[in-house]
Amino acid sequence: MKLHDFINRWICKNSIVRIWIPFEEGHKLIIGPCMEWQILENENYNHFEVIGVTDIFCEEYREAINIVVKKII
Repeated sequence: MKLHDFINRWICKNSIVRIWIPFEEGHKLIIGPCMEWQILENENYNHFEVIGVTDIFCEEYREAINIVVKKII
């Protein structure tokens, strides 16, 4: 499912999100933390396919939703 479709369907309005990609032995942060509507406003971010949601621990904005994606070619 594309990132915009996933956010529209599953993420509540005004939620804080982080976007991650799989990287070596873990994940790499590529977007965020930011509000879900900031992702939806940017069409460039719709070139990602959602792999899943995970529980990556971060010191700031612990309540943020962590979404793991891969780039669609």
